Amino acid sequence: MISIGLTLSGGMLKGAYQAGALQCISERIPSQLFRYNSAASIGMVNAFAFFSGQSASLIPLWRESAERLQKKSPLHFLKQSFWDSILENVSSLSPEGLPNLYVPLLNTSTHRIQYINFAKVHPAQFTLYLQAGISLPPFHPPVKIQNHYFYDGALLDNIPVFPLEKKPLDYIFCFYFDQADYSFGKPELNQKIIRFNFWDDTIVKASLFATPREITQMIESGYHQTACRLDIILKNGLEDKEYIHYIAKQKPIFPSKKYFIGCDRIVNACSRLARKISERSECDTE
Repeated sequence: MISIGLTLSGGMLKGAYQAGALQCISERIPSQLFRYNSAASIGMVNAFAFFSGQSASLIPLWRESAERLQKKSPLHFLKQSFWDSILENVSSLSPEGLPNLYVPLLNTSTHRIQYINFAKVHPAQFTLYLQAGISLPPFHPPVKIQNHYFYDGALLDNIPVFPLEKKPLDYIFCFYFDQADYSFGKPELNQKIIRFNFWDDTIVKASLFATPREITQMIESGYHQTACRLDIILKNGLEDKEYIHYIAKQKPIFPSKKYFIGCDRIVNACSRLARKISERSECDTE
């Protein structure tokens, strides 16, 4: 049976693209094929809902949140109270048997990235780990879990392919928010990765400030861009590994020839540098 991995990066309000993309995926690919998965920050929230079997609830949740943001101050998105309400809705989905879903957390005691597998987290602690996964300094305090304090691991690994590196996967669907064609390590890993890139030419606006209309546009764009990409990938079915690996080697097609250095490009570059100077061990991925 085909085995697929899913990686969702962080990107703040641009996570609305992922909501549309996941809705598209749920209509085309059985969720049980996604065996090993990873997600950071807002991608973690989207992935948790998706693997809870509630992908259809993501779009209404994003639209409702956008309406509430419009009535608040511009930076209300960064406030703890806003996220508490989001996580309350998401954690109440009560998933039955989450698949392997690795989330990077920054352990402030050891200064290491730890990849927590939600499949091994007790449901009573889901909310606690979700809170840690979106705790962004200096706006949020670290979250205490078992005598350690954790922050959002996207600070050091915003596109967390690392936990999937040695997993028995045929493909990894990787979603992120800039136009860079990243290399994720060993050649045998890179040839498995199918890239889905959502980006625009704003530096920070789409990440931090978005009207309900703009959120809706991101959701719709995420859906349609993913549908177009999947139409190519699934042309011969998921079983045609040779064809799909050929597609994976092709350079991503971007909506503009201009190479734009925006917020997400800077964040991803910084996190790649941080990973080189920070400690992490493979045992943290289990």
